[in-house]
Amino acid sequence: MEKKEFAIADLKVGQLNALVKILGGSDIVMEILRGTREVTTSVRNFIAHIFSFVVDETMSVENVVKEGKFERSNDEINCKNFPRLKNGKKFEKEIVLFKFDRDMWANDVIEEMDRVGYRPATIWELVALFIREASLAERFHIVALGSSSMIRGFRRVPFICRGGKELGLTLGDNCLLEGCLYIAVKK
Repeated sequence: MEKKEFAIADLKVGQLNALVKILGGSDIVMEILRGTREVTTSVRNFIAHIFSFVVDETMSVENVVKEGKFERSNDEINCKNFPRLKNGKKFEKEIVLFKFDRDMWANDVIEEMDRVGYRPATIWELVALFIREASLAERFHIVALGSSSMIRGFRRVPFICRGGKELGLTLGDNCLLEGCLYIAVKK
């Protein structure tokens, strides 16, 4: 009797389900297998790091910024532009960092996160990450797309970056650069 080899021998069912979800669902996978849908591939480095720690969403954004002890911060990061969360809690969360190999619009990053079961993090989660893993900001801009505000007619999102010799919390626009890390939380 001839022994059959399977291409998926080392994959677990959960990994196969995740792959089907990433590809767009079982109908799309069946179209790919039938040859009625073309497959295009691209190299994606998405989940770069995973952390687990307590986030305190009960604090005002000004107090969160103070707790972060940034060397500089944008004055527009305040309660007017980033109001306190209505149902804020203090509890442990799984935080991940996504990294892509190209410039992307914020909506495209959020779509990629959603596709694999994550949501964009808030400014509270961003600062909590910085407090525990400040060294990441030495090498990367870290962006929280889950908190945004319309400021002077532009959608602005908080991010942590190095500006000269100072690490700071500032605001950026809707087009984000290659090399940024995007903080997300498991749904």
